[in-house]
Amino acid sequence: MPTRAYLCPVPFKNIWKFVQNQTLTMIIIYLDKLEEFGKRHADARKSLSTWKDVVQKAQWNNKQDVLKDFPRAKMIKNNRARFEIVHNNYRLIAHIRYEEKFLQIRFIGTHTEYDRIDPATI
Repeated sequence: MPTRAYLCPVPFKNIWKFVQNQTLTMIIIYLDKLEEFGKRHADARKSLSTWKDVVQKAQWNNKQDVLKDFPRAKMIKNNRARFEIVHNNYRLIAHIRYEEKFLQIRFIGTHTEYDRIDPATI
């Protein structure tokens, strides 16, 4: 998993202001969920890899930015998004924190598994 390391040119107490002013790309939290899912569902590996590459290069500031990269995504309340994987054979739910540039994978599964969850609260 790629990491970012910065030699911070500002005192630690001012770090948040420094980070906010940087052009950062999204950081995926719980990336291991994608890898585990790909091991169980070989047909999803290529789509998951493409999804991961797009997200890690993205600089999303709002829901519209997400939809520019993933027009078929559905925005859900509580800053969550549902992404179609392998032509909607699988669904991925992510919680997005735009200011912090974090995307947390909350769920990935089949339609049957998706029907058993509440995407707004998972």
